Amino acid sequence: MPVNVNQIPTIQEFEEYLELWRKFFVLDDVMYQKILSDLSLDVDPSKAYSYLIRFLELWGVRRAAVNISPIELSSRILELKAKLASMDKSILEIDLDQMSDEIKEIFEKISNIKNVGPTSASKILHLLRPQLFMMWDMDIAKTYRVKPSPTGYLEFLKRCQLILRSIIREYQDIGIKDPEQYLIKKFGKPLTKLFDEYNWLKTRKWLRRRITELLSI
Repeated sequence: MPVNVNQIPTIQEFEEYLELWRKFFVLDDVMYQKILSDLSLDVDPSKAYSYLIRFLELWGVRRAAVNISPIELSSRILELKAKLASMDKSILEIDLDQMSDEIKEIFEKISNIKNVGPTSASKILHLLRPQLFMMWDMDIAKTYRVKPSPTGYLEFLKRCQLILRSIIREYQDIGIKDPEQYLIKKFGKPLTKLFDEYNWLKTRKWLRRRITELLSI
């Protein structure tokens, strides 16, 4: 299914959402940056809990996350380490069709861990390979009209890739030679995380209303 043109933001709209996030989610960013700076694919049970499970607890899936076994999670990541290590390309560069089987397998094996599921799996994979994997939740999946499954997640990545490439082209059209680095330098986070912030705020109309109220004070 092709991307709906209404899902492609202008660069002005995109950056407006990123500025909202930067203003109101300061503490979230501190935790996120700490995890990215410290975490590698060598995840032992201690790191599985302190970085991955704690991240899930504080980012909207606490009820399930508190019951995830850090031993099982770290063991599964170790099992998938070689495949994850081979996925060192950004979402803009990777051939998702060529890597489709590997991506679906990794997503399925992470999401099948007891109490993980599709939302938490995307967050775990993003923290392990932030240049490639996008986070999602059920509201975002519904907006993109994909099912919360390995195949649905692959389709979600493909649609995000198309939209991000369109955004990048728009930046290039106004003379920015390396839009990805421009955005990373300006906002201090991977492109996948920036697009997740856009997706997350875009699907939370109630939150945008609250933020608008705060900005008007």
